[in-house]
Amino acid sequence: MNIILRARITAIPALLLLGCLSSAAEYHVAKTGNDANSGSAAQPFLSMSQGAAVAQPGDTVTVHAGEYREYVQPPRGGNNDSMRITYRAAPGETVAIKGSERITTWVDQGNGTWKADVPDSLFTNNSGYPNPYVSTIAGRGTSSYILDGSWCHLGEVYLAGMKLTEKQNLGDVAGSALSWYCSHSGSTSSLVANFSGTNPNTALAEIGARESVFGNPNVQSGINYLTIDGFTLTQSGEEWTPTYGGQVSHAVIYTTGTDWIIQNCAVTNGKMRGISIDGANVDTRHVVRNNLVQYIGICGIAGQYGRRCLITGNWISDIGNRPHRGVESAGIKIHNVNHLTIAGNVINRVIEPQFGYGIWLDWCDGGNRVTGNVIMNTTHEYYQPERSLKVNLMDNNVVINCGKGYLEDGGVLAHNLIINTETAFGASYVWGGEGNNGRSYNNV
Repeated sequence: MNIILRARITAIPALLLLGCLSSAAEYHVAKTGNDANSGSAAQPFLSMSQGAAVAQPGDTVTVHAGEYREYVQPPRGGNNDSMRITYRAAPGETVAIKGSERITTWVDQGNGTWKADVPDSLFTNNSGYPNPYVSTIAGRGTSSYILDGSWCHLGEVYLAGMKLTEKQNLGDVAGSALSWYCSHSGSTSSLVANFSGTNPNTALAEIGARESVFGNPNVQSGINYLTIDGFTLTQSGEEWTPTYGGQVSHAVIYTTGTDWIIQNCAVTNGKMRGISIDGANVDTRHVVRNNLVQYIGICGIAGQYGRRCLITGNWISDIGNRPHRGVESAGIKIHNVNHLTIAGNVINRVIEPQFGYGIWLDWCDGGNRVTGNVIMNTTHEYYQPERSLKVNLMDNNVVINCGKGYLEDGGVLAHNLIINTETAFGASYVWGGEGNNGRSYNNV
């Protein structure tokens, strides 16, 4: 009797553990699906948003090939590293999440231009996002940070996945290939575009329609432990919002809470930012790795309070080159950051003419390490730690053809290869600073 009782008691924890392990579910999303389905492989959902609505800690949302034109706002996160919620592209399949809509009602206007009249109703279900062809980029942000192009609108026009250049005057479109202009009357936005001889009704012509493609608008929401893996995330139209002050720094994709992993993604054509890692002033521990971040208007990877985060293995290129420009521009720019590691990234062509920085650690930073990166072709400083409170270490990097780098307030520069680039020990020309105790060891 005692043997039987002991056997039953020891079996109970094993059964409970088995129940916990088996509770993790995998939901499927496919272009052949329906949001009324169960989400199984045989009965997939149609939208990622439906997958997000049902996913619980430990679950996986697997998304199959296709274009998903939506703004995914996960309502919850995981509990810990072993009970994450994972969003992933199905292995071997190409999945794009887009902030745009395809337009096939363009009318030929002659002189190489086409016109499309778009009803305001296209933008009415986008979580309070204003009509992007009425609202300009100033938005919730501070317009004093915008140095040029404050007239630019939130929207964009794309041909075959690449943005056209907005013009301030209609008369400039006919003579400028791959450009566009917008106006608004009544309940209709009118877009005129020069597609350089391409018929936009048979080619892929898209217009920006959503602020972001993945994130939760409450930046301090406590949505933690999410993994986003293997997607193309593209064509967002976020407003100009400085990356500090407790505001939501929208981006193509942006984190909230703590412990997100964003990996193996292509993040492209963000109006302002590619990836933001904002959060509360706690150890956020986000990991951003092995992503392509390209063709972004202001900043490739941005954020505030990225404490104990890791940014590694990313290719960040072609930042800037828009009619709008201003402060906050860099390949990587994080405010109020401590114990951040930036390792093994390639940053190439940050081309904002006044603030084209490679890596900018902004305001009251310290205890950070920048190691093993390649930084090339920035129009301004390749590295700027600003108003540092603790020592930052920049070591074993390769810097080629960049503007001046400043090492202020006790920074250490060690074992770097620096080619055709000046490095200054002292105060930044932008904010001053004391520039004390900078140290340099074994650099070439």
